[in-house]
Amino acid sequence: MNRKTGEIVVPTEPASHATKITGFTFKSYDKSAGALQFQIKNQDGSPTDLIDATVRLFMYIYQGEEKKEFPIFDNQIITDSYMQGIVKYPIPDMLLSYEGKVDANVYIDFPDGSHTDNLGFTFNIEKSVIDGDVQLNGEYYLKDFKQLLDGVQQEADEAVAKALEGLDQTVNDAKADVDKFVQEATGTVNQTMEDLNEKLKTTQDQVVKVSQTAETIQTDLATVQGELSEAEKYFVKQETLEKGSMIFKDTMLTTQDWNDITESGIYYCAAATGENMPYSGKLYGFLTVYNELAVIIQKYEFQGAVYMRTFAGNPATWGSWLKFVTSKEMKETLEVEISKAKKDIYSLGEWKILTLASGYKGAEGTTPKYRINTVNGRHNVVFNGAITTTTETLPSQGQQHVIAVLPDELIPTITKMGVGATGLFTTTCRIAVATNGNLYIGNDSGKDVKYCYLDLFQYWLD
Repeated sequence: MNRKTGEIVVPTEPASHATKITGFTFKSYDKSAGALQFQIKNQDGSPTDLIDATVRLFMYIYQGEEKKEFPIFDNQIITDSYMQGIVKYPIPDMLLSYEGKVDANVYIDFPDGSHTDNLGFTFNIEKSVIDGDVQLNGEYYLKDFKQLLDGVQQEADEAVAKALEGLDQTVNDAKADVDKFVQEATGTVNQTMEDLNEKLKTTQDQVVKVSQTAETIQTDLATVQGELSEAEKYFVKQETLEKGSMIFKDTMLTTQDWNDITESGIYYCAAATGENMPYSGKLYGFLTVYNELAVIIQKYEFQGAVYMRTFAGNPATWGSWLKFVTSKEMKETLEVEISKAKKDIYSLGEWKILTLASGYKGAEGTTPKYRINTVNGRHNVVFNGAITTTTETLPSQGQQHVIAVLPDELIPTITKMGVGATGLFTTTCRIAVATNGNLYIGNDSGKDVKYCYLDLFQYWLD
């Protein structure tokens, strides 16, 4: 439940706005309680229709003088109302571990191919008194180079598993080669991508030499070499390593409780069956542990799947395991959900002209129409346009005007009633649909009015 919601109006207009200082401040203890809610409006002030539109939110935090982007996934942005233009972003626990100002920008991609840059704004995160040590923002995220190293360690799993029996020396040689590659890459991460490719080719030659000494793991080491090249696709930027390369622990995880594995390093999972694992069964692969500044991060990897959890807070506790998905998986999931939403949640019917009874016509330059919308399998009838008589007045009288006989598809099982706006600010007209299909308009206000709008009148058929 979002108990602290900061509401922001997002305009759409051709004007340059200074960054909006919202004054919102969320606390580090606001776990699963804080959210930003955006009311997106058109240039005329009406709500923006967000059906098939994509709202993009970018956030930036500061580490000293350096400005860094905070990762936001599309599925974290929740559309509360497509028709009213209301979007919500729950503040994630990861962001609450940061302390300071947050810069944010809102962009919108529309289904017709148009895009808008709508708003820049700021808000703040402060440490709660109840929280002792919180994770500094710059230390909470994994360095991109460590992600590259993790890719190497993950895909080496099968090679190590097959070499465990009787080939310990060969595995040590392979680890030495990988460590050598890490040391060489550490000294050259600020060079160009061409230099990195040369290092990968050198590592490839080293893997081939190792494979010649142990035929039983030749195929597996070739797989490691291939995945080194694949890891290059995920190398986004280069950074200087601050803590040095991760230590490969000479430890196999079998029946240990994973809550007790807190020392930084890389651990091999050999059919692990201990408590508090990401999922039940026998686990293979690698567990990487980062223990810095009172926060412990565990990351488990096997066959392309990545799971992560943290040990933090005051008092510190282990969080739940979270599975990371690839951009392709996320795109496929979103496409399925969007397709379901279009089909099952809200479907707009086609506008049809309402045939009026003799003596009545459309008013205010409108043509009275109706349509049937489908909402979660139910059918809702809505109207549009204004009605008047051919003399352009609706006289006040005790009886109702029968302005139309509705087609069978619009006839309800019980009488439906509502109201409509008129040309007088203080006067409304009564609207009703009977089970015989008659559409009535009544004006017993004591004042003659020129017309009655049908837009406010709607009813459910089921």
